[in-house]
Order: sequence, then C-alpha cells, then structure tokens
Amino acid sequence: MMAVWFEFHGVAIHSGLWETVRMANKQFVPVSGQLVVSLHKRGVFKVLAISHGGQTVAIQSFNISKQQLLGQPIEDIPSDTLLPFEEDASQSAARIAREATEGK
Repeated sequence: MMAVWFEFHGVAIHSGLWETVRMANKQFVPVSGQLVVSLHKRGVFKVLAISHGGQTVAIQSFNISKQQLLGQPIEDIPSDTLLPFEEDASQSAARIAREATEGK
C-alpha cells in the first residue's frame, strides 16, 4: 500500500505577490518631458529626447524645487536604465515648505 501526501508549503496564492510579479515584467518606457531617475546617476532628470528606436534618451539634470534644468544634457543614456521619478508625500511636503520659505 502506498500513501501520497500533498503539502502546499510556500505556494503563493496571495494576489499581492502576483501583482508584483506582473509589474516586474512591465518595462518602463520614458517619454519626452518626463521626470526620471537613473540607475547609474544620482539625481532627478528630465527626458529631453528619445532615439528613433527608443533604445536611448537624452536627459538633463532637473531641480524639482526651482523647476529648472541644470548643467548640460547627457546623451545616449540607455532607456532601460531609467525609472519614473516618484515623489512620496513626505518629500512633497518638504519641498512645498522649502519653496514657501525661500520666497521670504
């Protein structure tokens, strides 16, 4: 006589995990004018131009508080090394407070 036992240890049924897996498969595609961060450079950048095939972009450092471009453009940055810039609530609050007090 043979006994077969099935135990489901480590099976991920929770939807959050599946959402994370699906999201990892989505590739970010930057668009001209969008704010991004780079995996290899520090700071926030604005996308100035995208190559015809979308493989590379031209970016320029961007000052969020002053809403202005800084320095010189950087060209031929691989698109797959960029992520969308996302400012969380505490960063937004700090930036708004700093902007409000700079004018005084």
